[in-house]
Amino acid sequence: MSELRYALIAEIETPASGNKFLAVSLHWHSGIERTAYFIQKVTEAVEQGTLRREDLQDFVAALEESQNRRLDEIRVLVKELSRLQAEETYLRAIVGGDFNFEPGSQEYEELRRAGLIDTYLIARRSCPRK
Repeated sequence: MSELRYALIAEIETPASGNKFLAVSLHWHSGIERTAYFIQKVTEAVEQGTLRREDLQDFVAALEESQNRRLDEIRVLVKELSRLQAEETYLRAIVGGDFNFEPGSQEYEELRRAGLIDTYLIARRSCPRK
């Protein structure tokens, strides 16, 4: 069974105003996530001798491959959203789904550079914890 990756894009029109926006639901490549915690644990295993340094190199290569696949998928999505925006005027695109990366990762920053805004950060600023 292979992994299904997709982005479903729907055009939604507000009946009262006629304004349109795009809603995107996606699932990007998962692979091995390159989190700081994971890297720390693998490095500790090498230092403790429970993981060979050669295996660490294989892990790093797999991590980079997974990350590059997600970056490619992001670029495809951004290109498609730009194409759709050139054909029609949309107020915004709302993108959600299974991103398979963490805030602060290269993938996250690629989306920020493309103009996407993390709504969690917006909500967190407007609703501070007590």
